[in-house]
Amino acid sequence: MASLRQLRSPGNLYKLCGSYIKDRTAFLTMNNGMPQRNISKGCLQGSASRPGLWNILYNSLLNLEYRQNTKVIAYADDLMIFVKGTSQVEVENYANIEIKKVANWARNNKMRFNDQKSKVTIITKKKPKNRRYINIFLNKKKLQQADTMNYLGITIDRRFTFNHHIDKITGKSKDYPCTFKAR
Repeated sequence: MASLRQLRSPGNLYKLCGSYIKDRTAFLTMNNGMPQRNISKGCLQGSASRPGLWNILYNSLLNLEYRQNTKVIAYADDLMIFVKGTSQVEVENYANIEIKKVANWARNNKMRFNDQKSKVTIITKKKPKNRRYINIFLNKKKLQQADTMNYLGITIDRRFTFNHHIDKITGKSKDYPCTFKAR
């Protein structure tokens, strides 16, 4: 609702969305009854309005003030943050600042990003001179560092060559037998 207010949504649309979101109830039909619970969080699963409302909300995350060396990319509920720096320490510091902004946004919007699913990959053409592990935190927990990361079905490797992705796709294609039918 705050995002709709910020977008200066017309009053009638604002009220319609508000009535659509509040006083929601979930039912579960079972053999011996139908328990119900009030719902105050979460997206409107299965609703035709859900994608639009989600985009309005998520747009405010994408429009936060990030540093010039930061690029934030989102698709549906997947988020990727690229932070560029001249050293690993600089990247670590900037990334922690930016992730804190994202975590604060989530908290303000009654959400939480999953620190167990979130990963860190250092992408560089250079070989690291000293330290290899990077300390980046989300929800006060250190994120797992990985040599590869999957984003929207694409495997991104630390050299940004996409060799792991190509190997994975060609491996999958070998597993599917081809049959041709002559006519």
